[in-house]
Amino acid sequence: MADLVSLYAANNDALLRRAMGLTGGNRADAEDLVAEVWMAAHRHAAELREPARPWFYGVLRNKAIDRSRRHKRRPTYVPIDEPANEQIDYSADPEGGYIANASFEECLAFLLPQQQDVFVAVVIEGLSYVDAGRKLKITEWAVRGRLHRAKDRLKRCLAAKEAA
Repeated sequence: MADLVSLYAANNDALLRRAMGLTGGNRADAEDLVAEVWMAAHRHAAELREPARPWFYGVLRNKAIDRSRRHKRRPTYVPIDEPANEQIDYSADPEGGYIANASFEECLAFLLPQQQDVFVAVVIEGLSYVDAGRKLKITEWAVRGRLHRAKDRLKRCLAAKEAA
């Protein structure tokens, strides 16, 4: 651990400067990234060799890319201060909601069983990929792949039903 202390003293300021550049000057995000780098360094302390700075920069870059990808996937929620004044008029097609719901359920039944399980766990139950993987006893990456294929299949099925 004494080795990590000297590495921290020698590299932390440089890492923070580099992280500030990667986060567009956001100090809080930069500090979070640097903290993630030091956690990785702690996990891999036995493997660190001099010069360690290139390894730190590589981990920092990868953590910044991962963070960027996570933020792109998350939808932006806009708070609603007041309820909308417009009312939905169902009089033109009183069964429209039911028909759309029935089409979705038919398309959901069209999925392969493992795709259904993943879709329900992630989209309907709101589980994370990791938690869904634990529940279904598959890897996180298998969850991602099955969910992608399920969404693609649902999209094609719903488009075909809409065209019909």
